[in-house]
Formats: sequence, C-alpha cells, structure tokens
Amino acid sequence: MPVEPYTRAARRGTGRPPTACSPASAPVATPLRRGDTPTLPEGAPARPGRPGSLPVEASGCLVAPAVFKTDEAEQLGLAGSIPVRLRHLPRAVAARPVTARPRRTGRLGRVIRPATPADVPEIMAMIRELAEYEKAPNEVRTTEDDLRAALFRDDPVVFAHMAEDDATGEVAGYALWFLNFSTWRGQGIYLEDIYVRPHMRGAGHGRALLAELARICVERGYQRLEWSVLNWNEPAIGFYTAVGAVPLEEWTTFRLTDEPLRRLGTAAPGS
Repeated sequence: MPVEPYTRAARRGTGRPPTACSPASAPVATPLRRGDTPTLPEGAPARPGRPGSLPVEASGCLVAPAVFKTDEAEQLGLAGSIPVRLRHLPRAVAARPVTARPRRTGRLGRVIRPATPADVPEIMAMIRELAEYEKAPNEVRTTEDDLRAALFRDDPVVFAHMAEDDATGEVAGYALWFLNFSTWRGQGIYLEDIYVRPHMRGAGHGRALLAELARICVERGYQRLEWSVLNWNEPAIGFYTAVGAVPLEEWTTFRLTDEPLRRLGTAAPGS
C-alpha cells in the first residue's frame, strides 16, 4: 500500500511524524476525473515556487488528492499504484523527483548494474588485475576493442555486470559471463570472470554479483550457473561453497590453445 513508505520515512526522521496533524482538521481534496484541473481545498494554500508540490494546510499537513493524475503520481513516486486517499504525509515527500536507478542488493551503497560501453576501459583494467592475482599477467591478450565488439554488438557473445559503490561511484568489481547449453539441463550461464578489487572486499559486492546472475537464471528458467576456480585459491573456494556451490571433483577441464589448436585445426578434412 503506498502509504507505508512515507510512514517508514517519518520513523527514520526524514520528515515530520504523521501524528503532527490531526485527522479531523486535515482538509481532503475532491477526487479528480480525467481532464480536470486540480483545485486546492479551502484552507490549503500551495507552497509558492514548488511546481508539482502538494497542497499544504496552515498546520503544515500535506493534502493529497484522492486520485492522482500521472504527473502528480510521478512526483510522489506512486506511478502505477492503486489510487488511494492519503492524509498527513510528511512534508519531505512533496515534489520528490523519480529517477530510474540500477538494481540495489543488500546493504545501502552497493549497486549492481549491466555494463555500458563506457565501462570497457575499467573492465579491461580489472581483467589485468585479476590476471596478476592469478599469477598469469602475460596471458592477457584481449584488447579493449575485442571486449567492446563482443559485449555491445547486435548479438552479444558475452555479457558483463558492474559492482559499484553508490555513494562514491567507484567501481568495486565485475562479472563477465555468457550463455552455454547442457544436454542434461538445457540453457545456462557460464561465469568467465568474477572479481572484486582488494580494498573493496568484505562489503558483499562479490555475493551481490553472483546473486544477480542467479536471479537472471531463475527469471529466464535456466537451471545452471557454473564457473571455474584455481585449486590454490582457497578464499574464493570458501566463498563459493558458502553460497551453496559444489565442486565437480570427478570432472577435469581440458583446453586447446596456441600451437596445438592450430595443428589440430589444420588437420581437419578440407582445411
């Protein structure tokens, strides 16, 4: 019900308590019909210089119309809500702008969002940081152009999410992933990289990145989210098992790269 957020805001001290005004004394606006011009109830002058603000009676109570028009609903953050009559809203909610925000997870200040083209240099920097941590800095051959082409083409072959601090805007980490397919489970997600910068660890960014990918799997009906980890990386292994992931100890990963890959490729019929 739309009244509840304002009740919570008052309890947090961001506005006047709802009990500051007497229900019996608060004037009530007449419900609006489509095309009507809003009118203020008697004794409820509007605050000057605040377009879109609610009428305010002399005692300081805000008086909301019984049915909000679109622009009024957006000002209050009630767009799409069931129209209801609101009384005694704290003054702080008047003319509050509504803006689209990235997904927040867990504690305040942590934001998980899809990567944009502007994030490519930061992703590339963190790929190098991760390679350093994994003791293989010379293995990174991907360029920013490679990343940009893979992430932001019409049919992307890979996807990325960013973890950042909402208060400072500092990028904390990233997850880079793509879709795979299991003949046993069907469509799924393979997590190629997940990384949180050392000075920002312990704040839940890594778990939030994993949780966002798990949410995508559940939302789309995917039955598998999987990734690899180095055997010596005990902190990462402990983190993964804590969220419920299990190691596939009976499986071994094989890989073809460089000269063995070229040699096998040139041996193919018709090559």
